[in-house]
Amino acid sequence: MERETITYKGKKYHRYPKSEKRDKRVYFHRHDSYQSPKSLHRQIWIDNFGEIPKGFVVHHKDGNPFNNKISNLELLSNVEHSRQHTKMLFKRPGYYEIAVANLKLGRKKADAWHRGEEHRKLAKKWAKKSWKNKKTYSKKCILLECQKTYQTYFPTRSKFCSRKCKERARCRPCL
Repeated sequence: MERETITYKGKKYHRYPKSEKRDKRVYFHRHDSYQSPKSLHRQIWIDNFGEIPKGFVVHHKDGNPFNNKISNLELLSNVEHSRQHTKMLFKRPGYYEIAVANLKLGRKKADAWHRGEEHRKLAKKWAKKSWKNKKTYSKKCILLECQKTYQTYFPTRSKFCSRKCKERARCRPCL
């Protein structure tokens, strides 16, 4: 596959202009042995300002991923970065209408999927798996006359050992 190469501080960074994946098409990366690829714009940020905190990304201010000048890079939280790109998308003519049409299509397909037999089989499998190793907790019934110890899956919601105790507590003010 055709590739472009840039050398930065003695290390080679590549991008693949004809790649189907946008990340490989527009960003220059360096591959060191079996580690995950390192992006050129992230490395430039690290060399100038230090490590990038978890939950933050290096953003190109002008929207041009080829402009890796330090004056064009800024550090944004993941949330703010998503907001910036969403704003840019909605500025495109006709984007809103396309997004709404895609949501409607997605809802139709999701509805059909959830009504289908394949989904029911999967849901049944997931439900069995989730209850298989469910942890139980020991609690004491809060009804003064009872005080039995019982087992529950929901320690924060459960207060009574049975419906009978729950009814007794609920009707108590009536007496």
